[in-house]
Amino acid sequence: MNILPILLTLASVPAHQYRFLSELLPVWLSIPGRLNALSFSRYSGWNEKTFRRQFTSALPWHALQLILVQLLIRCRALVPRFVLVMDASFLPKSGRQTYGLGSYWKSCVVRAESG
Repeated sequence: MNILPILLTLASVPAHQYRFLSELLPVWLSIPGRLNALSFSRYSGWNEKTFRRQFTSALPWHALQLILVQLLIRCRALVPRFVLVMDASFLPKSGRQTYGLGSYWKSCVVRAESG
């Protein structure tokens, strides 16, 4: 059973993002090596520009993750006493005018760094 259509329907994802995520997520799992717009276009039928445009718009990752956890709890695949934690990756940045530059917690060195 494919859970992706159920998940996207429950999260009330707009139609254009529904089509994009339906194409993106299976391709994402099958790509070896680096993940970027060029590799997504190589392994799917869509153009590289399509992936770049879609990645600039906000995707409802939080809503999708929340509904997935709720589905897993309802199906008894996940016990609700556990806490799911995600540690975002740290990407160092250089320059003073770089977009998104700020202090972020880098858990592997246990301190905040500029990035």
